Amino acid sequence: MLDQILWVNALICLAAGAALILVPKITIRALGLPATMQYFYVRLFGAALIGIALSIIIERASVHSIGLGAGGAIALNFTAAITLALQLMLVRTGMTVRGRILLWALVFILGFIGFVLIAYT
Repeated sequence: MLDQILWVNALICLAAGAALILVPKITIRALGLPATMQYFYVRLFGAALIGIALSIIIERASVHSIGLGAGGAIALNFTAAITLALQLMLVRTGMTVRGRILLWALVFILGFIGFVLIAYT
């Protein structure tokens, strides 16, 4: 079960990261996030998500790996969830209701996966 959770986690990060890197303007508009003319940080965040996904994939594929694993995935999920939740609560932006709903859903998904990983480790 732990392997399946980590694979789902990796696929979500890989898909979100690829969308942010390859089509940031469309992704931002589709999510209802505030428009920006600078995509540097958006793409940088996408790259970080892809890095997380790849580290999970590499860890799961290696027989004797001592890398990221479940502990690292738990830390990354909770760090991302808490940071995003704080941004949503403290920073006032021109974000649409759809954008806020989708980002809060991501906060809960990341937190849920983190707790499930804790339960299986």
